Amino acid sequence: MSTSEKSTHEWIVCQGWWEPRVYGRQPITALMIHFQDRRLLGRGTDIIGSFEMNGTVNDNGQELKPRKLAIGRNQTADSGI
Repeated sequence: MSTSEKSTHEWIVCQGWWEPRVYGRQPITALMIHFQDRRLLGRGTDIIGSFEMNGTVNDNGQELKPRKLAIGRNQTADSGI
């Protein structure tokens, strides 16, 4: 398996946060993301609870458009870097 092929199949442990208006900046814990082609998969826990996310990266790799699904709750569309 080549290095580039291997890297597309690994989960990356991350640190993250989000900033809801009501609560201010909140940490995201147990955050893990996975990129494959131009797709993003992820999971973590925030002040609302556990969530999964998926999304896309634009053609030049400069913008991430995730969709976050709070497990057992609602679905939100968040834009990122």
